[in-house]
Amino acid sequence: QLSFTVRKIWSFVAQTYRPCDSWKRNNCSQSLKSAANIIDQPIYAHRGLLIDTARNYIPIKCLKRQLDAMAASKLNVFHWHITDTQSFPMQFDTVPEMIFYGAYSKEKVYCQNDIKSIIKYAKYRGIRVILELDAPAHAGNGWQWGPEKDLGNLAVCVNQKPWRNFCIEPPCGQLNPINPNLYTVLQQIYNDIAEMNKEESVIHMGGDEVFFGCWNSTAEIINYLMDHNLGRTEQDFLAMWSKFQVSSFIYVS
Repeated sequence: QLSFTVRKIWSFVAQTYRPCDSWKRNNCSQSLKSAANIIDQPIYAHRGLLIDTARNYIPIKCLKRQLDAMAASKLNVFHWHITDTQSFPMQFDTVPEMIFYGAYSKEKVYCQNDIKSIIKYAKYRGIRVILELDAPAHAGNGWQWGPEKDLGNLAVCVNQKPWRNFCIEPPCGQLNPINPNLYTVLQQIYNDIAEMNKEESVIHMGGDEVFFGCWNSTAEIINYLMDHNLGRTEQDFLAMWSKFQVSSFIYVS
């Protein structure tokens, strides 16, 4: 009975081949089996690939081609970084303003049927889709419509220059954590994402590269800190960031 562990095809060849005698060129043999029981499984349960379609719009047909390649490579998690400061191409019926202000063009939009088709296409290939709505940093274009709807500034520092004073990388933009209307909009968006991706228990909330210089240069945030007897130190802004994540998580849950 043939029984051994093989990681590569060359290991298989090595373990079934009987080398020739170094002095006598005979007694060489190759063990050939008519049947074998192969047990194979990956080392890592999460084998993901992140694709950013916010900085550069990628058509649905190209994403499906990528999913085919992922399946062939036994990758099983598609981390879809779908929004960023550069663009917000994700369509929501409850918040149509997001693509009006955030999409590069009316052609470069992912409607809900597009997103559902990717989720279904991925599922049939054994791939989860985790949608990422980046926040509170990396959130600019798409969030400018608050004032015209009497909701106040949903985001601040949007497209401000010189960019190095307001963000880690251009274009700038961060969500406004002191505006209660922001959380109402986030709740609508998170609910729509959950509805589109019902079988997935994870929504990626971003949470990277928050630039305190942005909040520290925004008058309404500075006034809020003063009114609540808070300072403008790194710890104060970390506490504000933490409060934002907790408040947002409530709506995700």
